[in-house]
Amino acid sequence: MIWSIDFQASSGGGSSGGGNANTGDEVIAKLMDEKLPECSTEKAYKDIKDKGKYWYDSGAEQWTDKYISAQKDHSQWAQNLYREIFGNEVTAADFACFQPGEECNFGKSCADFNKAGKGGLYYMFLSLQNFFNWYSQFIQEFDQNMSYSAGNVSVIRKGLSIGESNPSASIDILSILAAAFTIASGPAAPIAPLGGAFAGLGGLMSMYSATTGDDVTAGNDAIDAEGSASAAISNIRKAGIDSAKKLIAAVFGKQGHPQSDIPESMLVGDSKYKNPVVRVFGWGGWVRDSALGGLEELVTSMRSNMDKALLWQMARAWRGLYVVVRDDLPKPKCTNPNNAWDDEKGRCLDILAWYPKTDKKTFGGNKDIEFAWNSWGMDKLGTLRNAVACWENNGGKIGSPKTSIGSLTSSSPYDSPCFFAMPVLKGNYSDISKGSLWLAGDFAGQEGQAGKLWPKTRCEAYNRDMHYLDRYTKDCSDLDVEGDLA
Repeated sequence: MIWSIDFQASSGGGSSGGGNANTGDEVIAKLMDEKLPECSTEKAYKDIKDKGKYWYDSGAEQWTDKYISAQKDHSQWAQNLYREIFGNEVTAADFACFQPGEECNFGKSCADFNKAGKGGLYYMFLSLQNFFNWYSQFIQEFDQNMSYSAGNVSVIRKGLSIGESNPSASIDILSILAAAFTIASGPAAPIAPLGGAFAGLGGLMSMYSATTGDDVTAGNDAIDAEGSASAAISNIRKAGIDSAKKLIAAVFGKQGHPQSDIPESMLVGDSKYKNPVVRVFGWGGWVRDSALGGLEELVTSMRSNMDKALLWQMARAWRGLYVVVRDDLPKPKCTNPNNAWDDEKGRCLDILAWYPKTDKKTFGGNKDIEFAWNSWGMDKLGTLRNAVACWENNGGKIGSPKTSIGSLTSSSPYDSPCFFAMPVLKGNYSDISKGSLWLAGDFAGQEGQAGKLWPKTRCEAYNRDMHYLDRYTKDCSDLDVEGDLA
């Protein structure tokens, strides 16, 4: 059967209601008299090829948008609509989905909605139920996994040998988590990127941004560093849980939670609809056979990605690590435990350190980072290649992780631009001073530095020692262990 549905906006409608009471009541009365297309549960939703058309043809979003607009505001709209449809068969408590962890089940079948003449709204209530149950379970999974990540800070600190003499540093916890949210790997990957769960992740991240700081600065004491990073993750955990609760409240119309609480990134539906709540469910992204399919794997994957990026940030901040494209090492000699040969570019990648950036401390090779490859499950080539590509694509500067939430632009952290950002140099190893390099000139940020000795301070110190033998002095680089290389 082909249905022709004409939902013209009334003069009293608005994005959050606002029409006068009489007009609103009249609109609602007319809506309740209208018959919607019938729903069907004969076909699995995963087998529907055009979910957007299926959703639109149900009439659910058009009808609901008009219904909410006829109200003074959207407070408890889902509960009110439930009672409007089923009358004395139900009570307000039967669909009170506000508190995560509690049951949210609208308890009516597709046949019940068809009998009431509101078959299409079955899909709206199914979407609401799935939305609530997904976020309720997400809070539980997120809580557990963030607590796990906070505990991992101690493991990372010890694995990287971050000691009490390390300098104070800052790490951008928010960008780490934001970047981890852009990646969907494993069983969760097939979830539709245009709506549903991934738009929800985008909403959460935009809410995190408003409630958390950018960097976390820790002092020079190792325990301070560990405590500061762990506390930052714990703060993110709390902000994430609070954000999820706020989203649920805004979508279901809990008193005191306006639709404006719903982030723009979640509004995947057509902008012609006035109510953000309706746009949250656009394209039928929440019409699913199983609300929780792939959720556990998704959050575990996010935590794994965050743990990898957290180690990398801690190594960069507290151990002064930097990647080197080694001009002097052909493939047969690219064999150090920290070397990785890039077949695509035909070059050897290495990782060195200044720690803690003074001449009296270790400068050059760093065995502690081997912990990342040997004990933390990180792909050495993938990690180093990601850092180099980020540096090259940002004109010789450290780039920021890309956080286009919900776009699913990659399924691996190694393919996500700047996920493992770190300073990068290109050149030949120098025996003048441990860790020093003869720089190449054909590399981002090293223009005009060909054949010069880096870092500048060490080169100048060497020249001062050799001032009586001019032929032994070296042409010093303009670059030092400062700025992006600090």
